[in-house]
Amino acid sequence: MKPVYRRLLWALVLCLLISIAPAVRADWFRGDPYKMHYPQLPDPEGWDICVVDQHVADDFMCTESGKITDIHIWFSVKKDGQIDPSNLMADISIWSDAGGVPGVRLWTWNGGGAVNFIAPYGVGLQGWACPAKGQMEPGDHYAFHQVNITQIPDPFQQRAGEIYWLVVKVLQPESPETGWKTSVNDPPGPLWGAPAMWSLNPDAGMPW
Repeated sequence: MKPVYRRLLWALVLCLLISIAPAVRADWFRGDPYKMHYPQLPDPEGWDICVVDQHVADDFMCTESGKITDIHIWFSVKKDGQIDPSNLMADISIWSDAGGVPGVRLWTWNGGGAVNFIAPYGVGLQGWACPAKGQMEPGDHYAFHQVNITQIPDPFQQRAGEIYWLVVKVLQPESPETGWKTSVNDPPGPLWGAPAMWSLNPDAGMPW
């Protein structure tokens, strides 16, 4: 097991077929519907964990059976570099839970649906970390963004009470270094679930 940092959760929200009103909206804000244990919102003074050099995973519990049609995550670019949102190539997948680590790949986003970026979503002095490279750089960047993948044509069917893992990796190596943002602990209390994980190649059996 390779926990990224044992106190961190990733900023993410998973939504089901019940659409966010108004229907034309693609972004997600506090108070909008969700179907996971609770929304993990971005920490303006947190960290970004690189997703270009490694796969990064965080677990979630489904609270209502149905199809995941929307995925909303927050990210930053190292040193506040520029990224072209029209050229998103990412391996975004959902895995089973194997006792606190990702088990097997159950579903992979095929690149379909609508992809919308809010740039920037917010600002704050944030750190950059890449466990695969041994990097940990506080005070690296300010801006963070929300990426919204909606109207997914082949959505994953989740079951209430089940724990799954969302796994993310940006595929184009020539892209600016992109990181998945850590979350605030909201609601306050013990952090939910297992530590976030990373792997260089989980499909090839490389350990988390």
